[in-house]
Amino acid sequence: MTSPDPTSPTDPSPYANAVLLDHARHPRGRGAMSRATHRGRAENVLCGDTVDVSLVVEDDRVRAAAFEATGCAIVVAVASMLVERAEGWTVAGARERAAAVAAALVDGTVAFPEGFEALTDLRALATRHACALLPWKALGRAIAEPPAS
Repeated sequence: MTSPDPTSPTDPSPYANAVLLDHARHPRGRGAMSRATHRGRAENVLCGDTVDVSLVVEDDRVRAAAFEATGCAIVVAVASMLVERAEGWTVAGARERAAAVAAALVDGTVAFPEGFEALTDLRALATRHACALLPWKALGRAIAEPPAS
């Protein structure tokens, strides 16, 4: 019996996806951000996963992003990917990307936004869609809320 190729696009396991594994094992932007102007939290009450996204937003642009998460490898990996790429996005652009990721993950006929193609492997795992979308929900709540005090 051979082991699955961790770079194989045909293996639907998120644990065989090199990008997701790297972000899960070495998360970027993980930690508290005391200077955040916007914060959002999302929770999955079924499994107990939580994600907090903190942003510095100035002139309608994300200048810095960080996250804190308690959850599975997918939650951590997606949160890491999100905050790593968020710097420079407009608030409207962040909303558009969140909607695009949700549509791409669930619909499957829509392409993932640039930089999030690794999430393609999660399409086949409907039970893990909630995990992959949790960081995006936290982002949405962060940019929907008035600035943090």
